[in-house]
Parts: sequence; C-alpha cells; structure tokens
Amino acid sequence: MCGRGRPSTGRCPTAAGLLLRTGWDARSHAQEAFLNADENGRHTPGLSPECARWVAEESPAIGLGVETVRTDAGRAHSFDPAFPCHSYLMGLCSSTRR
Repeated sequence: MCGRGRPSTGRCPTAAGLLLRTGWDARSHAQEAFLNADENGRHTPGLSPECARWVAEESPAIGLGVETVRTDAGRAHSFDPAFPCHSYLMGLCSSTRR
C-alpha cells in the first residue's frame, strides 16, 4: 500500500503520509483532459468509500496526498457516504479519531 518506499515488512510506518499515485499527472498538459468532465460530471480516480474508511480508521497513515483535482473521486458525490475521503479523513463519519 505504501508503494516503493514501504519497509521490508510490507507495512506502512506509523504516522506515515499515504500518497495515491494513479498516473493522472499525465493529463496535466491540458485542463480539459485533467478535469475529464462531461455532462455527467468529472471522472477522476480516487478511493472507494471502503478504502477511505480503512485509511481513516485502520491504517497507520495520518495524511493522504493525490495527484488529481481533489482527494475524492470525480463521481464521489454519488457514493455512500458522499465524498468519503472528506467524510472519513476529516472525521465526519469516523468512529476512531486520531
């Protein structure tokens, strides 16, 4: 989960920052490509609600960085909960706060 920088144990170190690398930066040459929007809204990668909850409540990570427009996926307004990264990582849905 921590990518190339992970320790040999395969676990993220305590109090680590988690960086989500999707390759989306390849679209940074043009705003239209980077936003990837159509009549249904933006289509960008991001964490599923289940993954966002895991990062907030179970992982040792204390921060999340992304290379996209925002931490939530482009269609996250339709997830349950809506905008799960903001909901869980900012503590709105979290039962465990750090």
